[in-house]
Amino acid sequence: MVRLTLWGKPSTEFSIMQSKKDRKFKVAIITSVIPKLFQGKLELTSSPATSFYFHKSIILIKNYRGRIKSHREA
Repeated sequence: MVRLTLWGKPSTEFSIMQSKKDRKFKVAIITSVIPKLFQGKLELTSSPATSFYFHKSIILIKNYRGRIKSHREA
């Protein structure tokens, strides 16, 4: 498990997207985070360039979901 800490604008944007009632995505792609080790555990912190991708039709999300499905069926 990886802990993700969001600050400022990324935190607000993520909260708004996460609270939508019609939210049907279960996969999110989060880019441009700062990795750090804290007490031997990996933590990710947002940066000014952090972006979120939730839309199911994004090809990266489709590919990821396909890999998960294939792994489950194996």
